[in-house]
Amino acid sequence: MSPAKNDKDVRFIEQLENEFEVSKKFIHPGLRRSVDVKVLHTLLRRPTEAALVMELFDGIPLEAQDMRDVGKIVDIFIQVADALDSMHTLGYVHCDLKPNNILFDSHGVAKVIDFGQTCKVGTARNAFRARRISSLPSR
Repeated sequence: MSPAKNDKDVRFIEQLENEFEVSKKFIHPGLRRSVDVKVLHTLLRRPTEAALVMELFDGIPLEAQDMRDVGKIVDIFIQVADALDSMHTLGYVHCDLKPNNILFDSHGVAKVIDFGQTCKVGTARNAFRARRISSLPSR
């Protein structure tokens, strides 16, 4: 557990709690499950420390892989699409899918990770709206 020192740390703890609430429901082998979360709060319910226990998966991020084999790339994409389909069936959207959030092991198994930004289908997270607005050219 690490202590929360500022608002950024508090947001991180909130993302851990979100990841746990979402990923504890997963049954698909391509989605990393969370097992437990522990959060300590102040008397006024401000989170101060947190720990997330997740399924162990010994893989390397897709970004760090040598991806010259087109067949291997297609296989990974098929596995990821199948995992995301399972997630969408549960009513969730990942919202932060990128090569660092896809692990690939030595047996050819891909696993999607990092569900802190995940939200229900049909909703939006404030952070994404803020990024979109701030990236618009000024007039």
